Amino acid sequence: MNVRVAIRQALALLLGIATLVLATACSLPAANSSTTTPIVTESDKYLSSTALVQQLALAIGGNLDIQAAYQAIPEHQREAVTADQFQRYVLLLRKGVTGRIVSLVAMNDNQIETARQQIVDRLPGQQELAARTIGFWLNIRDSGIIGDRIELYCQVDDEGIAYLDGNWISQILQLADFTNLYFDAIDQQDVDSLDELLRHSIPDDAARKAIASRLVWFYRNQVETETEEFRLQSIRIDGLSFTEKLLAGIGSSSSLSRTIEIIPQSDGTFLVNDLLPSELSLPDSDVVLEDATILRVGGDTSSALVTLYSVPFEVFTGKPALHDDSNCKLLESGKSLIHLSYEGLELIVEGDCYNNHSRWRGRVLSAELTSDKYSLGSGLKVGLPASALYAQYPFISVGDKAAIGQMESGEVALTAVVENDTVISLRLTMQDASS
Repeated sequence: MNVRVAIRQALALLLGIATLVLATACSLPAANSSTTTPIVTESDKYLSSTALVQQLALAIGGNLDIQAAYQAIPEHQREAVTADQFQRYVLLLRKGVTGRIVSLVAMNDNQIETARQQIVDRLPGQQELAARTIGFWLNIRDSGIIGDRIELYCQVDDEGIAYLDGNWISQILQLADFTNLYFDAIDQQDVDSLDELLRHSIPDDAARKAIASRLVWFYRNQVETETEEFRLQSIRIDGLSFTEKLLAGIGSSSSLSRTIEIIPQSDGTFLVNDLLPSELSLPDSDVVLEDATILRVGGDTSSALVTLYSVPFEVFTGKPALHDDSNCKLLESGKSLIHLSYEGLELIVEGDCYNNHSRWRGRVLSAELTSDKYSLGSGLKVGLPASALYAQYPFISVGDKAAIGQMESGEVALTAVVENDTVISLRLTMQDASS
């Protein structure tokens, strides 16, 4: 079968499939568009950009055999892409189709320029390839509702002829290969392999080991879908993202889905954005001195541990290093914001100041532990090895670098400073606090 016949048969099939209304949905952009205008061609020489991407759409939807779709594309429009690469690429794209393909629509100029800029921001060396790239939306009907869609891309050469770029597809397949290794490690509950695959994402050895262990537990206990059923959400050379279904919401979120992303680096390595929220445990909102809780951050403000009085409090801590106009500022509300330094403990208090700064009363907005004299309720304290911190809060080293808990009077965040594998400071902060 020659190329001309194959193309005619493929296009006839396209027009005849009721579930794929591409002919009516492909809205062509204005003739003066420099980014998405399809090329009008003689079909026996090459396909327009729309017709080229239609071959992908037909193969993805299963309406055309993958190799038949490959053969229907003129050789000079996919010469750097092997049949095997094309098949792997289509099978990967199928992971993004959860229902029935109903239309193919060209991205507008703003959408494709945004995509190009995002690619260059992550991969500066791919500027030329990004500039040649144009995009389409493959719209999907799922459960009777049209709403889901997946992006498809091709490239355009200097003569305006659309083609499938071998470099674009090979980079995506490299991402897919790494993703498969990552998912295999999850499926096998292989902590050591996950540890190695996360090496470039999480430089700290102790944190990475703890995170790998927590991820194995999380995928075994809280993710509903198998890795092979994760829905491909985005596919470009600057990253693959997948959506997974959860058995229950995590952290403060009630959502039953979450997204993870595999991101390539210019040096050929890969980053994994598979972060879980660190949830602050209730005991760790307490600050303890000599086995006695002396203050609580974020608790019931009627409690003497939450709204402190300086006289009884300083029986335990001693007097602050300084308390005068320089560190006690009157707020518009009439309250004072007081920064207090005790030996091994830094406080920010919102409240009232009396008798020319000799006494104070107020709610603690922030408490920073800088000495092993103090500890949190669980026993975490300055001077412990980082592994002790990460055993309880593995994700505190990455992402927003905080463990957050919802306490009685608001959200409280725990942050830590680690140097030379040792905890240097621990800080509890009310999230609505201004310091």
